[in-house]
Amino acid sequence: MNTPSRARALFDGDTYAQHLGARFVSDTEDSIIIELTVTHDHCNVHGTLHGAVSYALADIAFAIASNVAGPPAVAIDVHMVYSGAAGPGDTITARCTELRRGRSLATYRSDVTAGDKLIGAFTGTVLIKQEP
Repeated sequence: MNTPSRARALFDGDTYAQHLGARFVSDTEDSIIIELTVTHDHCNVHGTLHGAVSYALADIAFAIASNVAGPPAVAIDVHMVYSGAAGPGDTITARCTELRRGRSLATYRSDVTAGDKLIGAFTGTVLIKQEP
């Protein structure tokens, strides 16, 4: 029997990710990868991908990456730089990697791409809750 990974189980429990239309792609030792096909519902008044959608995809990957190791982790700081655009029909991908993990804090980076074009760079730090 093939059991789902902890990362996949975390993704499957994220109802907002499902509502958004995000898809779990893979989890490796190095990264979590989530993708989404942009629809008109994901676009802003200019007809391009809304920044909130690319942020959400990056944040979903970040939440999984920071919680897959064990103790619950909660975001305490995030930052996103937007550097490109996508539109309806494009597939965007968020790849989250761990930059550093200590005893109580960990930092991650989620790159959001459309094909080979970087459209957003997200960094986030979590507080790792200490189990009593």
